[in-house]
Parts: sequence; structure tokens; C-alpha cells
Amino acid sequence: MKSNVIIKRSVDTAMYILFLLLMGQCVLRGTVHEWLGIATGILFLAHNALNNKWYRTLLKGKYNAMRMVQLIVNVLLLSAMIICMVSGILVSQHIFAIGSGSAIEFGRHLHLVATAWAFILMSIHLGLHWSIFSAG
Repeated sequence: MKSNVIIKRSVDTAMYILFLLLMGQCVLRGTVHEWLGIATGILFLAHNALNNKWYRTLLKGKYNAMRMVQLIVNVLLLSAMIICMVSGILVSQHIFAIGSGSAIEFGRHLHLVATAWAFILMSIHLGLHWSIFSAG
């Protein structure tokens, strides 16, 4: 197996595991949750950098139904993850601690909704690419 494939799969696996851990926020609270969120955000950025070929081919080729579905899922997932990261920073009470009052309350609701959608979309994204993982 090529080293870049090993790196991609390692980043993807670590990101998914961290995301699962973050979904159990009642278990991992406070600073730990925030640091794991930062690590997940970094892995998400790394995932996008490692898969930059996708961005370069957006305007190339024909769009069949499957490619259109993947595009929609990817754009929605990218949006949800960006909202997760931004709202996470806004509601941070330990590492960034920049929000206050009603902004934190709004940020919490936004963060909760964005993470739920990100998890759903990440699962769909993984399912659409499952052949990559099962191919060996």
C-alpha cells in the first residue's frame, strides 16, 4: 500500500474516532472536549488538503447522478464542519473563551445542530466512499 494512502486512511480513521468521542460530550467535557474538537478540525483540514484533487476536478468532466450526489453531500458536509468549528470557538469556555451571554447560547444551539448534521453527512460521505476502504 502506498504511503499516501496509509496517511489518508490514518487521518480519516483518527478523525472519525475523534468525532465519535466528541459526540459523547457528556463523558468528555470542558477542556478535553475542546482540545479533541481542535484536533478534529485540524484532521478535517488535513483530510481536505490530502484530497485536494477533488477540488481541482470540480469543473472538469461530466456530472452524472452519483457525482452530483457526492458533490451535494461534500458541500453540505464542508459547510457543517465549518459551522462546527466556528461555533465551537464561539462557545469555548476554556481554550478560546471569547463569547458571552446570548451569543454563547446561540452558539451552543448552532453547534449542536451543526454537529448532528455533520455526523449524518459524514456517515453518508463514508458510505459513498466505502469501496475505497473495503478494497484493501
